[in-house]
Amino acid sequence: MKKWVCFWLMAMFIAAMPAKAENTAAKKEVDARTFVVSSLASTIDYASVGRELNNIEDALKSGNVDSRTISKYVSYLGTTSSQLQESRKQLDSDYKSVSKRVEALGEVPQDGTEELPVIAEKRKEYNEELVYQKGRIAEADLLINRTDELTAMIASVRKQALIGNLLFYQEPIIYPGNFLKAAGEFMSFGFNILISPFVWYDDLGEDERDAVKANVFPVLLMIAAALSFGIFLRIMIIRRLGYKRDIEGIPPYFTKVVAAFFVACAYGVIPAVLLGGFLVWAIHTHILTIGFFGLVLSSGLYYSLYIFLSNAAIRVVFAPYNPKWRLVNMETEKAKRLTKAFYISFFMIGVCAMLQHIADEANSSLELLYFISIISTAVKSFCAVWVIKRFFWEDTSDTDENADELADEAAVEEADNRTRRALRVIFISIVSAIAVIGISLFGYPRLSEFIVNRFMYTVLVIVAILVLRMALFDLVKKVLLLNFWVKKLRLRRQLLSKIDFWLSVTINPIFMILALLAVLTLWGVSTDILLQSIRKLFFGFKVGGVEISLFLIILGIAIFFASITVVRILRRKLLENILSHLDIEDGIKHSLASGFGFVGFIISVFLAIAVMGGDLSNVALVAGALSVGIGLGLQNIVNNFVSGIILLFERPVKVGDWVIINGEEGKIKQINIRSTEVETFNRASVIIPNATLLSNSVTNLTHGNNWMRFKVPVGVAYGSDVYKVKQILLECAAANKKVLKKPEPYVLFQNFGSSSLDFELRGYSSNIWDGWAIPSELRFEINRRFIEEGIEIPFQQMVVHRGSEVAKATQEQFYALRNKKAEQDENEPVKTKKAKNEDK
Repeated sequence: MKKWVCFWLMAMFIAAMPAKAENTAAKKEVDARTFVVSSLASTIDYASVGRELNNIEDALKSGNVDSRTISKYVSYLGTTSSQLQESRKQLDSDYKSVSKRVEALGEVPQDGTEELPVIAEKRKEYNEELVYQKGRIAEADLLINRTDELTAMIASVRKQALIGNLLFYQEPIIYPGNFLKAAGEFMSFGFNILISPFVWYDDLGEDERDAVKANVFPVLLMIAAALSFGIFLRIMIIRRLGYKRDIEGIPPYFTKVVAAFFVACAYGVIPAVLLGGFLVWAIHTHILTIGFFGLVLSSGLYYSLYIFLSNAAIRVVFAPYNPKWRLVNMETEKAKRLTKAFYISFFMIGVCAMLQHIADEANSSLELLYFISIISTAVKSFCAVWVIKRFFWEDTSDTDENADELADEAAVEEADNRTRRALRVIFISIVSAIAVIGISLFGYPRLSEFIVNRFMYTVLVIVAILVLRMALFDLVKKVLLLNFWVKKLRLRRQLLSKIDFWLSVTINPIFMILALLAVLTLWGVSTDILLQSIRKLFFGFKVGGVEISLFLIILGIAIFFASITVVRILRRKLLENILSHLDIEDGIKHSLASGFGFVGFIISVFLAIAVMGGDLSNVALVAGALSVGIGLGLQNIVNNFVSGIILLFERPVKVGDWVIINGEEGKIKQINIRSTEVETFNRASVIIPNATLLSNSVTNLTHGNNWMRFKVPVGVAYGSDVYKVKQILLECAAANKKVLKKPEPYVLFQNFGSSSLDFELRGYSSNIWDGWAIPSELRFEINRRFIEEGIEIPFQQMVVHRGSEVAKATQEQFYALRNKKAEQDENEPVKTKKAKNEDK
């Protein structure tokens, strides 16, 4: 029974397999049909997006939209635009996929013959999909255009709102009636602030007064405890994390910034603890926050804290009593003057800001707010001019008194130029301050206050970004110069300096862009819309039918240089760690390393093209474009490139050979892609194009081996024993270990010179790099042996005869001495005849 059950189960399984295969095939066919549809179903809902865009347009046209809602609209439009762009790309991809299927079916028969029903059905299905996708693409393009139009509309609405707010007109304060009224309200406002504590106390009930009296001692005790804790915390921070007095030299900038941060915290910790604790207690008890006095008290505490923290920041930036820890490069006296100017300026600006805040929160009249705004603008303008004057103007009293004693005219001229430049800047700042105050006086207080506040914020932002940039650059520099990179990765300092340079080139534009965006935001530019435009510019825009992405282009270039750097590092490791252990010639090692570099260069190029979005399948088109470029202007570069490959494989010259090329003699140091580097005897590098090595004659002194022949010319005096000279020369050659025994050295008697008998010692060495040392060593030895053997090396001589008389130097020659007796015999009758003539 069990056997029959097993048999029927097996038969049912075998029968179900074809059905399962048919279902699988059918499922695949259905998947193939619905591939495009399913991909389209995953995109965003165009209908809902269109309705939302209509709502945004209606809201913008109505004009009843606040800034927060507009910011939400901008965020939504940016996100939706990105999604639509991605959907558009997907639709294009699907459309191309279906088009390829239609092309695969072939053309419709034109001769009247009917095609197969299956092919006709597929053609109809794919054509319907093409029509459907064309409609979807058109709908996506329409929505993308609408998002761009709404973004431009938002920018226009913001611009109109900003201009309308800034150009709000109010009756000028310069009219006597308006001025007297506003001044009276201001005097009354100041008087109310002064008497606000007494009014507050009088308005308290009996129980509230008792509570105040009961809390006086606890409050004083709390203030004393907070003060003690603040002093202790300040001392600990300054000692452990602040300025180091015993440091030698100027500390790194990043260390300065870190120490300045902790010192600023230390200087601000005491007022922050005191004011913050008192403010928390006042808010918690609710007694001190009642009425106008509560507003004055809380505003005074807030702005006092602002003044103390601002002064602490200025103190650590200029460090008037710690020049080595100063974050800006200036003299100590100038830093002290600027610090004092900033202290007073922050105090005055803080008081004006406190008055504006109190008047605004107290719902004061428009005339009073206008008057306080004018005072605040005037104070800020004065402080700005004062700080600018302290920054640019230098005390030249000592220079004027000792001008006659100055010997350096260039220094005097430079000082005069600085003075004239400072005068121009101060004059422009004074005129600008007067203009801003005039704008406020003539009825546009919001515009003048906007200009002054944005100018101050711009300066603070730029200074903060500069300090942050210098700190980050110093940190990156310290990281790059760690010994880890040199020891572990064996990177050279030269390469690290190049990386340092490229990082600085990268960091500076980033901070410039951040500063520009921050400044534009301060001055009312819609930076969110600007960022969306920049994002489109960087991440993809179309020119015709080609999509260009600056980000991918920059990323491709960066990857190309990074991969080239990695290839160079791997090439060096291959040469030093792997090939150095193989028993092959040095030239072959360098050729293999150079070949690896060539392959790495080509891979880097293709990798960069792929990252940029290039289609590597169109290599034929790229090759055709390159052929046109080669024909027009790249033929020399390609010629040198191909010549470099030929040099690597044919190897007429290799790294380490001693060659003579166009009169330049030296050692081949490196064979690169385009050129070959030859190092001369003077350690100078000669860069020779590879094509020159193949097209011109090259003398390779070490092509087959490193053997060399040397020659040492020697001259001896006439009368010397020539055979003894030959023996001495051969003995000197035999005594030198660098001279080969076979072939044996030999001596040539070359000539009877004008002053000497000329010999030449010739020999061979197995190392051409000893070619300069061997002749020198042999000359030392020959000179020593000649002195020992009494063989003279003569000076170059010239015999001069005067008439029939023989010169004395000639008489001292060797042959003259040998025939001295014969000459005396011949000259005796002459002397006798001369003596007789003298006697006569």
